Amino acid sequence: MEKVKVVNRSKNNRVLLYQAEVADTYFTRLIGLMGRPSLPEGRGMLIIPCRSIHTLGMRFSLDIVFLDWENRVCRHSFCVPPGRVVKGGKRAYCVIEARAGSFSKDMVEIGDCVWILPITAGGEE
Repeated sequence: MEKVKVVNRSKNNRVLLYQAEVADTYFTRLIGLMGRPSLPEGRGMLIIPCRSIHTLGMRFSLDIVFLDWENRVCRHSFCVPPGRVVKGGKRAYCVIEARAGSFSKDMVEIGDCVWILPITAGGEE
């Protein structure tokens, strides 16, 4: 599975996730993070395309950030517990998921521009 680094360009290039798995096929989007016991700090998932998510079958809470086609934050929800559905709205194109507590309102705001940077085999962008 491809991995990317997620950086908030609007917040002085603050790293949101050092490593996010890219879920871009029907199967990987369907499964997402279900069944995992947790996520390490600085890791998460980028689901593309995606306009809504669910936390059914999850074992831990998530921080959710929806991006539009221009990679601008169009919605976020923090500490979403298992068993919920979250919609990103009409503008949502993809979503970033991380364990609860990974993001905060000072790290991610509506309208922020986010970079999705490829990670090469050696770990460098």
